[in-house]
Parts: sequence; structure tokens; C-alpha cells
Amino acid sequence: MGNFNVSLNLKLSKEEAPKVIPKIIRCMVLTILIYFINIFFAVWGIIRFIQLDIYTAYNISFFVLLLFLAGLFMFAAVFFTQKYVIITVIKTTYKKMMPFFKTVSLVIAERYASDDKFQEKINKAFDIGADFGVFYDKNAPWIVKKAVSFFVNRLPFVDFLKNMSPGINKKDIHAVSEAIYVQMDDYMINKLFVNNNLNKIFALYIVNIATQVLLLLLIK
Repeated sequence: MGNFNVSLNLKLSKEEAPKVIPKIIRCMVLTILIYFINIFFAVWGIIRFIQLDIYTAYNISFFVLLLFLAGLFMFAAVFFTQKYVIITVIKTTYKKMMPFFKTVSLVIAERYASDDKFQEKINKAFDIGADFGVFYDKNAPWIVKKAVSFFVNRLPFVDFLKNMSPGINKKDIHAVSEAIYVQMDDYMINKLFVNNNLNKIFALYIVNIATQVLLLLLIK
């Protein structure tokens, strides 16, 4: 494999920042709110549990479930927030990141050309996060590495390879690379970017409150 190191700059320009920062702030506020709500429910649950006259398998189970779900909801909030922020920033900086995505396509094409079984094992074997030096300087900030690993590992490269024109020679690295890039570009613009919104976090917020209130009522 050749040396494909490219510069990945996720820094927002003065023109880009006003488009992204308000969205990120709204997302972060909602996530922080979910954290505070779950801490509140956990503390309230502990107080209710301590005040019980009799401890049974029934109320102990609901108490443990309440604490478990509090942690789970907070983890889910961080996961969805991370995904939303990364995709939002990449969408905003997409045009200046073209060299990076072309590099990703070229790396995939090289591996595909050199390994006959690559298409079959790509989901398990291909880990961008394990190839830091291929895509950016090894001293790149942790957040950059995390963003790349999180983002690229969620692209359906198997489908991109399967959907290539039968007329493309798999040994023609540049043709394969271009075919992958075209599909990647279409996928990001028409699916990934379009579906990136706060709906899941809002839904999580509502389910979170409803579930924890119910569990609090069941601890008796």
C-alpha cells in the first residue's frame, strides 16, 4: 500500500462556524439535560428505595433497572450527540475535505485489488481507526482520530464494492477508487447528511422520562 497521508482539517472557518455552532449548542444542551434528568431520577430512586419498609425481589428489581437505564440513557445520549456533531461538522466542511475522502476511496481500492477475499471480510477486517498513519499524521489530535474512525467505519463499503459496474477491472485501482468515491459522495449527501438531525435525541429524551417515571412508581 502506498503512502496516502493527507491533511484532515476539521477546523471551522469564520463563515462556517455560525452555521454549525448553534446546532451543536442545542444538541449539547439537550444531552446535558438528559444527564441531569437521569441523575435526578437515580437520586430520587435511591431515596424511595431507602424509605421502603419491606425489600422484595419486586422492588429491588425495579430499583436496579432504574439505575441501569439511567446509565444506559446517558451513554445513548453521548453516542447520538457524538454522531450528530461529527456528521454536522463534516457536512459543513465537506467541500474542503474532498482530498481526504478520495484518499479513503483509494485505500479501499488498493486493498480490494490486492486481496481477493477483501470484499467478503471488509466489515470485520477493515478498521479505519487502526490505520491512523494512512489517513493523517500520527500526532493528529485525538478528536480528529475519533471523528474519522467513527465516521468512515459507518460507511457501507461492502455495498459500494458490490454495486460497482461489472465492467470495471478490480485490478484497475483508479477506476475502482473513482467508483467507490462516486457512491460514497452520493451516500453522504443524499442519506447520511439528510438523515442527520436531533430527532433521535428528542425521542430518547421523551422515552427516558416516561420510562424512569414509570419505574419510580413501581418501586413501592
